[in-house]
Amino acid sequence: MKFPFPRLFTVLCTTVCAFADVPTEDGGQAPQATPPQQLATASATPGWGTSLSISAPAQAFFRVGAYTDAWKFRGASGGARTDAAADGTRAFTIDMAGNSGVNVAAGALRLDGSAVFAETGDGGLRAEWALVPDRDGTLAEAMAETRLALGSVAGGFRVDGRIVTISPDVPRNAHLYRGAASHLEALGADGAPWLQIDFPETATILIQDNRSWGSPVATLRLFFAQGKVEAGHVYPLKAVFRLPGGSIRLLENSQVVLEAGPDWIPYAAAAPDENWIEPGSALD
Repeated sequence: MKFPFPRLFTVLCTTVCAFADVPTEDGGQAPQATPPQQLATASATPGWGTSLSISAPAQAFFRVGAYTDAWKFRGASGGARTDAAADGTRAFTIDMAGNSGVNVAAGALRLDGSAVFAETGDGGLRAEWALVPDRDGTLAEAMAETRLALGSVAGGFRVDGRIVTISPDVPRNAHLYRGAASHLEALGADGAPWLQIDFPETATILIQDNRSWGSPVATLRLFFAQGKVEAGHVYPLKAVFRLPGGSIRLLENSQVVLEAGPDWIPYAAAAPDENWIEPGSALD
């Protein structure tokens, strides 16, 4: 009768090598399991205009805004903190008449928006934006967009299984992809995805190589609307952001309040004509 010694030896070696030797009380060695590798975690912080900042290792910032017919950018305002709504809705506005702080011209198009951000429970971060025009009008594009260093997406993008490559040379057509998408991945130089975006409702996106305008970045736009918009119509944008092999946690902005405490030192302001600098001190 033959015994499978080589196979048995391999199994035993594999089992033993999976443990690290640590001293026991009697001076011997006891096996200890190798601790599991911790998953990476990124934080997502909503900001002014319901922008979304995703920290390292993803490192992406999505701003919300629109371009006029003359390609002038109009950023969203408001929405840095949640409103009174129980679901954490944030309200924001895009004024197509001018930049924030400029009076709205009579008859100018205004886009009223809402946004909700929440963790999905399986490591993702759900973002649901919506725009509602206050009147019929036209615009070039209304979107959430981010700009990514070309080195970070050297492997290109994967859109519903299709690879969109980043050429080493400036492309003849800066629009590398414009069309519908249900799933998007940003790929590093090794071809591995470092950011994934799922669209529960198929979205229209644009991937653009900005080297044609002298900027070594790729722009990614997720559209609410393009061209004509109708008063009262809801233009949604729903996306779930994921960190491959990790998770994204929602980090809310909170108001900071400074209050005097035991570590504070009382300070009395000097009179306008008083010499408050001590002779021989560092400030003298």
